[in-house]
Amino acid sequence: MNESPNKIKQILNNPILQTLVIFVSGGWIVLEITDYLIENFGLNEHARKILLIVLLALLPVALFLAWYVSRQTGTREIRKSTFSFKRRRIVIPAVLIVTAAVISLGLRYQHQSRMEQALRVTLPSIKENMKQITESDGIQNWKVFQEAQKLKRMLRDQAEFHQLWNEITVKVSISTDPREVAIYARSYGGQDTAWYFLGNSPLEDVAIPRGLSQIKLENPGFVNQYDIIYSSFGYLDEFEPRHYQLHKSEEVPDGMVFASGFTGDWFKTGSLPKRTAGDFWVDRYEVSNLQYKSFVDAGGYEDPSYWIYPFVENNDTLSWELAMDRFRDQTGQPGPAGWIMGEFPEGQEQWPLSGISWFEAAACARFMEKDLPTIYHWYYLSELLAAPELVKYGSFESNSPKPVGANPNMTRFGTYDLPGNVSEWNFNAREDQRAILGGNWREPSYFYTDIYYISPWTRSDRVGFRGIRYINDTLRHELTGPNPNPIRDFSATKPVSDEVFDVFKSRYNYEKSNLNPEVSERIDSTDWTLESVFVDVPYEDLPLQILIYLPKNSDPPFQTVIFWPWIDVLYLDALEDITMGASFDFLMKSGRAFVWPVYYGTFGRRSSVPNNLQTRLVQFTYMMIDFQIACDYLQSREDIENEKLAYLGSSWGGFVAPYVLAIEDRVKAGILIAFGVLSGGENPEYDQITYLPRIRIPMLMMNGKYDFDFTLETQQAFYDFLGTPEEDKNWILYEHVHGAPMPDLINESLAWLDKYFGPVKIE
Repeated sequence: MNESPNKIKQILNNPILQTLVIFVSGGWIVLEITDYLIENFGLNEHARKILLIVLLALLPVALFLAWYVSRQTGTREIRKSTFSFKRRRIVIPAVLIVTAAVISLGLRYQHQSRMEQALRVTLPSIKENMKQITESDGIQNWKVFQEAQKLKRMLRDQAEFHQLWNEITVKVSISTDPREVAIYARSYGGQDTAWYFLGNSPLEDVAIPRGLSQIKLENPGFVNQYDIIYSSFGYLDEFEPRHYQLHKSEEVPDGMVFASGFTGDWFKTGSLPKRTAGDFWVDRYEVSNLQYKSFVDAGGYEDPSYWIYPFVENNDTLSWELAMDRFRDQTGQPGPAGWIMGEFPEGQEQWPLSGISWFEAAACARFMEKDLPTIYHWYYLSELLAAPELVKYGSFESNSPKPVGANPNMTRFGTYDLPGNVSEWNFNAREDQRAILGGNWREPSYFYTDIYYISPWTRSDRVGFRGIRYINDTLRHELTGPNPNPIRDFSATKPVSDEVFDVFKSRYNYEKSNLNPEVSERIDSTDWTLESVFVDVPYEDLPLQILIYLPKNSDPPFQTVIFWPWIDVLYLDALEDITMGASFDFLMKSGRAFVWPVYYGTFGRRSSVPNNLQTRLVQFTYMMIDFQIACDYLQSREDIENEKLAYLGSSWGGFVAPYVLAIEDRVKAGILIAFGVLSGGENPEYDQITYLPRIRIPMLMMNGKYDFDFTLETQQAFYDFLGTPEEDKNWILYEHVHGAPMPDLINESLAWLDKYFGPVKIE
């Protein structure tokens, strides 16, 4: 009768089983405490894995020792204990199990409470703060980043957190020579904040906040290297890996910093031809009055060897002697225009040099064994995409310039004062003029992003220079050549006659036929239904795919917005995600339909014909026909309100808008995000100005002051030539580079559609 209970007691009394229970219970407690420390006190996430491996490794050792000790007690003691159950041997494991359970439940409850608090309160708060940032000098970006980082361990398995993390961070990869360089980062605007340690090089996919940040590279025995990192909000772009080379102090030229070269596919030269350059040294600051005084005192104006470029004016070449007579100060002494008796004004020794011609800047650079930077070097250093933030720290619209280095406006590789203070002479010419860049203390900040060309004889108190030193100058000839883009005089441009325009327009006529629409896919979302429709086209056996997003919160027929995207889609080989239009869901949420035709040439929709000028013109014709066919198809649908079709063009879509809207009169309103006149005017048939006066519909146009593709001059020309009545066109400028901040884009677009199409009744 007592045999079964005795067997149970015997099993419970087994030292190996007791050891296993104690080990598992104790390990459980230790792991729970470790989890708590990871989530609340920043303990390294790998600690739990390491501890688990150690415990698993020790378990067989503990079991072996328990077995070995029990063997040593002898048979007699084991027999005695077989029928004499000792309560204390049961109590200890039981207490441990209960303790582990209580601790675990307590920690789990606390963890769950903290997680609910994070998901309900903290995460929404961070998202709300994100709306106020969009672009910034990094101070708010870093605050949001640090708040999110506190949640990272706790919410690491939450999809909602991962989405937010990807929106606020960019992954950077940095290699260095030498290796094992300490790399730090901090917010750009937080000059007095502590540096945040990213790790030792090489770094791979390390997260830092989007926006603008400074980085510092530090290694004993080498000069510190500084740089800035910029990644915009709203575009989940990838960050190109960077490589830095550090130098010993004796290797660094006085007052210069090392800049790595750039390749021909580099983006930021805007509409300029692509160029490749090797590594180079560049002056950290603009040349000061004191530095230029060394050139004057050394007889620079008396030594022809420094003046190697022809003194050309109005196609005449002046002698060296005649040119030197032009380069005098206020008292007739050799020197800058604002000096007196060969001396700079008292107390201005560290002010940036000004009042010199391009020839004087080039001669002084040669005296210093340097050269003037090219426009490609200068653009590379300037980080133009971050212009709205950088110009906050520059001298613009001021009473005077500031001493060199006084403005905390670091640009690439630790250079300063590229934004403002004085404009800087660059080497490159356009016709008989030379380039200046950067804007200056008397000008508005948007001058920072554009190249201006002035007479090389100009001796303005707003223009100075800095020098560079080529390390490898085999590519120098390509970099120093004249800018091939001609200067366009918009005031001299006259649109063609209506008769000529009708001929141009007729090239986009096509034979209408049965479209044979076929819905290939339908996708449902919370706010919209997406239909992917294919229709026949008259030019090639390449059906046109039209993505149509229909709102769920309003009744048909729907007001409809037809989209023309940015130019990147020309370089994609396939349409991998047909829900890409969801980024414009604010339109669907407003009760409107959104239509994205896959135009010829985009997303790989093209024939394999040679890419020459003639085929590009044919492709352009096909694109125009595609837009008209999309309108044909929309007209055939009962759920589309055909008298309320609007055009939305972004970047490239802003460029092609004149052609589309002058050809297709079924569109009744337009919204442009980044726009300008970029056509050269050589061929009137493809000149935007031929088409702009023919557009009469209401037009909302949004762009940034600092756009270096669509400069203010080209935006102004677009606005001026646009045929829309003055009361129906609106041009909004933002402290932005290319396009408009997303909150403004949404608010202005919806208000424009409400004004001209009427508000939509939302259910």
